[in-house]
Amino acid sequence: MEILTIILFSLAINLDNLTLGLLYGINKVKISLFYQILIVFITTLGTIISMVFGKLISKYYLEEISSIIGFIILLVIGIVTIVKYKHETRIEEQAIKYLPKISLKEIIFVSLFLSINNIGIGIGFSLHGFNIFYTLISTVIIGYVLLIIGLYIGNNFKLKIIEKYESLITGIIIIILAIMQFII
Repeated sequence: MEILTIILFSLAINLDNLTLGLLYGINKVKISLFYQILIVFITTLGTIISMVFGKLISKYYLEEISSIIGFIILLVIGIVTIVKYKHETRIEEQAIKYLPKISLKEIIFVSLFLSINNIGIGIGFSLHGFNIFYTLISTVIIGYVLLIIGLYIGNNFKLKIIEKYESLITGIIIIILAIMQFII
């Protein structure tokens, strides 16, 4: 059950990579292998650092309290993500509209932005005691695969519906994770 939860977590935090790939693909912006790896590295690093921070926090609280805090953090983030999904403006969209060619600076900026989105989720998830190493492996693989899928679909199809509902799907997955961990 832990592996399934880690996979769902990795999927939820990496849906932004799918959207990013779609945005770049739709605009026919080529991302080199180095930039692809850099995006996945920076976003994964942000998530893992937040999980380590969550582990440190959990050492100062009883396991039951840490689990409840993790549940509340995930639930609140999931609900907020669903509520704001209609009102958000994507920084990635703005960057792509004005930059005909991708730069290292843009890649770093977008990757850091995506990492910041994952901080609260990473802390909440780690408070449940999940294995950081397995989460790291899952996050790298799923993050890269979703980025590549997004680039492929964006280059070959015009699927704005995925972009439109990405935050809603992320919020629902996070809430499901919170509920699963509260029940189990």
